[in-house]
Amino acid sequence: MTKNTTKTLGHGVEYRTNESLLKIEDWLDDNIAGKWSIGVEGLDDMLEKKTIKIVFRDADDKRKFMVEYCGSMMVG
Repeated sequence: MTKNTTKTLGHGVEYRTNESLLKIEDWLDDNIAGKWSIGVEGLDDMLEKKTIKIVFRDADDKRKFMVEYCGSMMVG
């Protein structure tokens, strides 16, 4: 009998930006080998800056993202 297992994505980053979410997703698609998920956590009052959360399966992929986007990174 085979036991079913579920792997969770466990290496998260919160990132505050006014950059296009599509641009970030395109970079992730082009540069991240493992699985990842992204979601909007909040918006400022002017609806210009957003806080997004990106969760990676692999710690190396998280590090790769942080090297590229380290300017205004909040690690969580």
